[in-house]
Amino acid sequence: TCRILAAEVLDMPNMTSWVKAFRRAARIDPRYWGLHNYIDANRLRTTGTRRLLKTVRGQVWFTETGGIVSRTNRRKVTFPESAEHAATATRFLFDELVPLSRRITRVYVYQWNCYAGPKTWDSGLIGPSGKPRPAFRVLQRVLAERAARTLGAS
Repeated sequence: TCRILAAEVLDMPNMTSWVKAFRRAARIDPRYWGLHNYIDANRLRTTGTRRLLKTVRGQVWFTETGGIVSRTNRRKVTFPESAEHAATATRFLFDELVPLSRRITRVYVYQWNCYAGPKTWDSGLIGPSGKPRPAFRVLQRVLAERAARTLGAS
């Protein structure tokens, strides 16, 4: 079955007004929404994610999320950046953001590898040397915990 997201939005202050305008223009109530909730994850808060959940019905997929190691882009939003902070943000993602609603049905952590060389964004679970970063170990633990719960339930 193919599922198409209505839209993917960033957890920015104008998110809900944009979503409401989109729904009016589309004249439908979409069943699937994508959220890039880097601000919530990296600021260790639930504000933007809760606002989207309150504004829309249907499933919400975290289509791009995770802890940020470093950015050299023209960022306007600030928060701590380091491999350790990325691990904290990744743990917060799974412990606090995902459990907010059963409507959060998918999580796509961005990004697996950080490649050597110049870059404007690094949220890699694997560093440029090929070694796992602390956030990788967080993800490993989360997946192991969920697998153990699934096996225990069967």
